[in-house]
Amino acid sequence: MGILTIGIAMALNLRQEPAFEMHDTEKTVIIRAFFKRYDNMGEPRIDRSIKGKASVKVEGAKFELMLQRILTQVGATYRYVGGVWQIISKKVK
Repeated sequence: MGILTIGIAMALNLRQEPAFEMHDTEKTVIIRAFFKRYDNMGEPRIDRSIKGKASVKVEGAKFELMLQRILTQVGATYRYVGGVWQIISKKVK
């Protein structure tokens, strides 16, 4: 029964990624380290207004959900345009 459950989960692509955690680190370093963990996601373009340090901790989940959680913790959001991840500040300019 356990093998069947694992097979179904893999077939449905329910695999969760390991947790990601960094403390008292520059926000841009956190974002780049997260993307580096997933080689096939490419290098993100990070807005210059994203500055300062943060600590992040997210439990394992799919890439995009983890990305959203990390960016929330560093005060940013993202756009995916033309195959490029654009990381932008949530602050209104």
